Amino acid sequence: MDTESKELLLKHIKKGKYVSEPIFSICKIMKGGDMELFAKSCCDRIEEGGLRDGVHVFRMKPASWGLGVDAYGLKLCRAVLEAYLQPEYLDEIEEATQAHSSWIININNMLYALNRMDKKSLLKAEPEAFGYKASSEDYNDIADIFRTTLRYRRFPCNLRPFAERLFFTCCLLAEYRGPANILIPFAKGAWDMWENDGRHETGNGTYSNALWRFLASRGGASKVHRLQGDDLAKYIYLEVKAYRKEKWKEINHIKNKSCLEIENRYKEIKMVLDAIGRLTPQKLLQLYPVTKEYDGERWDCKDYFYTMDKLKQWPPDKPIGTAQEVACLLWDYQNTDLEIMLLQWLNAVDDLKIYCNKNGPSDRFHDLMLKKGRDHNGRNTENADN
Repeated sequence: MDTESKELLLKHIKKGKYVSEPIFSICKIMKGGDMELFAKSCCDRIEEGGLRDGVHVFRMKPASWGLGVDAYGLKLCRAVLEAYLQPEYLDEIEEATQAHSSWIININNMLYALNRMDKKSLLKAEPEAFGYKASSEDYNDIADIFRTTLRYRRFPCNLRPFAERLFFTCCLLAEYRGPANILIPFAKGAWDMWENDGRHETGNGTYSNALWRFLASRGGASKVHRLQGDDLAKYIYLEVKAYRKEKWKEINHIKNKSCLEIENRYKEIKMVLDAIGRLTPQKLLQLYPVTKEYDGERWDCKDYFYTMDKLKQWPPDKPIGTAQEVACLLWDYQNTDLEIMLLQWLNAVDDLKIYCNKNGPSDRFHDLMLKKGRDHNGRNTENADN
């Protein structure tokens, strides 16, 4: 392991937080290309183009016109920047930012794996346990990292990161000026924000903004499980539309995937599927009618008749159930909005398994699919015998 990576890992193990994603100033990028005088007009054009989403492209300070970008945000702004800077210079900048961002993601994925390891695993000091391909020369570095992780989980070493996290949360609460009914969710969000830089993909568009306002008026995302009736239907409608029209483009926007990003995306999508699971199949049919396509038998694909036949496996007047059960139902459901929602969930589940070594959601889904298939085949056999 190179010295710089080891030092950064040890530093953030002691802090008890992840490494913030690197941010690059548009003004500094323009200055590097000898176009500093046009930095403001460039930022204005980026704003006018609707590229500022608050996550990948954002203001460096609330009252400032200066913009910052991450590696993906730089790609989004490439067309505007090319009006001011040479393509060769932009290629160099883009390559460097992508390499640095990938390095930070790899460090954070190691921290993520270390946080999931128990005492027994840390004492073994096996590099493969947290996804690092190490040579025999790296063993001492790995052992040092594992020892440091163990030490900073114990008293009194764990007091410092706890105190810093508490101070950070209190500072954010002191600046809070929102409604009282979302103060507790805000405090929880501030506490969680300490682990990373707090920037998290929420979508940028009509449906995402409407969803944000709706949740704010209902006590935040932590109160979704309490929604009933029309409020539950509105929440599901806004989430499904946002994922289809505004969030789907960002699924695979980077080569190296962050386990933090994957886990957050999975939690969000699972919350939507859990909400759908509180509906009955009958109510789901009312909200999302089956697509009126009737030639599935000819082309050997799903159609209206196939979906309606599969729905007979589900009690029409009982809630669908868990996120996995909803995914099983949607697997056979012919509706474009819900198909995109299912693809989002499957993508997040597969990423959890591949990048984060979390097999639980994927295994439960496949076990449930096999069980449903066996039950369906058993009923068909009984009907044939009768």
